[in-house]
Amino acid sequence: MLRIIRTTKNRLGPRFTGTHLLSQSDTSIASVGQSKNGYKTWFTLFTFDERDMTAERKYFYLVDEKAVLASNSIRSVQILPKPGLIFDSQMVLSAELLGKPYETEEARQIAILKQVAKNLRSDIDKLSQDNQTLAVSGMLMNQVLKAVLLELDKTPVLAKNLSEKGGVQFNHINFDKGRIGVMAEESIVTVKIRLGVFVRIFD
Repeated sequence: MLRIIRTTKNRLGPRFTGTHLLSQSDTSIASVGQSKNGYKTWFTLFTFDERDMTAERKYFYLVDEKAVLASNSIRSVQILPKPGLIFDSQMVLSAELLGKPYETEEARQIAILKQVAKNLRSDIDKLSQDNQTLAVSGMLMNQVLKAVLLELDKTPVLAKNLSEKGGVQFNHINFDKGRIGVMAEESIVTVKIRLGVFVRIFD
């Protein structure tokens, strides 16, 4: 498990140098980091099956308060830094949840997203008691997912677009615009979220 975390951290590259903390429980492990200037905060988190210790859930989270996106086109270069958030996760969900008969496909997608949010809260709660940075990051992700679910509650028909290439657009109080995509393949659910400046690289 430690080797996986270290490998992931090394792949982040020189932009992610700074303070790193490791939090671990019997079935979960997280590497949490913050850049030297404090503008970037990130974590990678893995949760394992308690019987055979295979990975059941994995997450990557990054907030950059002053992100700049480069481009090959001079006209599209972003000059002023702007805040952005990246969140990626994959997890195994139960056959009961995925195979349950729902009234609509939209209802199924919303149920999946609610379970993802529940699992994320639980996984972070297990590791954040002695890690304030992870706790704050978890609270922000709770807020983001609540914003998405509120949007889908107001307009449930949007949920059918979660599995489409462009995902679903939603608004966030701190990052302005966001997009989310949810893809279920057999028992594995993949969630992709981009907020703020990173909406441009959702695809």
